[in-house]
Amino acid sequence: MSAPHPMSYEAFVAHAAADPAVVGLVLKGSQAHEGMVTRYSDHDLYVVLADGAAAGPGTLDGFRSARLDVVVLLDLLFALDRRPRPYNKYLEWELDRFPLPGWDTGRLLTALGRITGAGDADGQRELFGRVEAVARAAGHAATLDAWGEDLGLMRLAAGRRVP
Repeated sequence: MSAPHPMSYEAFVAHAAADPAVVGLVLKGSQAHEGMVTRYSDHDLYVVLADGAAAGPGTLDGFRSARLDVVVLLDLLFALDRRPRPYNKYLEWELDRFPLPGWDTGRLLTALGRITGAGDADGQRELFGRVEAVARAAGHAATLDAWGEDLGLMRLAAGRRVP
């Protein structure tokens, strides 16, 4: 998906609806709750892509503006620390002041930049490996193991390192 930036919510929804790789959009935040919208409210969207879709996170990065946030999925990292994930515009501020335990903020933000900016698959796999270890330590091994062989697709191949 490529389009001119910045894009309005309505234009993004129309653009996403025309893209066969997009199977759904999930609206969250104040716009998703009747009576919660203020003049400062933007539209926070999760984009759901079809399995095997050619589009990747890098093609969605940059759609964020004062009126539209396309969410990069970090919810689990914050949930494991028993806290809500901050909105994109506050992510760096939050991590600088309240780092996630066991995570180097600079390295995490750099990895996220590579993943969202270029769709860095090996970077995603390396990050998943770290998240998997934390999730298993938190008692979520059965949930991960239920994914079966799909876990192999998400893990970095043995011996490979991301620069």
